Amino acid sequence: MAMLVAFIPKKYSQETKEKFIAALGDVECIGFDMPRQFEHVYLQEFYADHSDAVMQRSKFLVVYTGAGKTLKAKGRVVELFKKKCDEVFGPEDTVNAAVAIEEHTNWM
Repeated sequence: MAMLVAFIPKKYSQETKEKFIAALGDVECIGFDMPRQFEHVYLQEFYADHSDAVMQRSKFLVVYTGAGKTLKAKGRVVELFKKKCDEVFGPEDTVNAAVAIEEHTNWM
């Protein structure tokens, strides 16, 4: 079980956002070795016009997941997120790609 919430600046086309949502599914399912039926991703846009140049080209990912994910799997998620950001937006538009993983031990 996992849920990904990505945060990107509000400036991209619908086509680019759709590509990114599909890429986030890859990050989740390949990264955590999960079947596609459990894919759960969400995209949130933020206004970056009041931000500095780095923030305007930053992408963030928050991962909520159940306990038991290995360090190797978490590392894959981080690597895949940066790779997919570069593929979808271009490396010049992804100065910072940060990931926060929140692991919940309570099965409920």
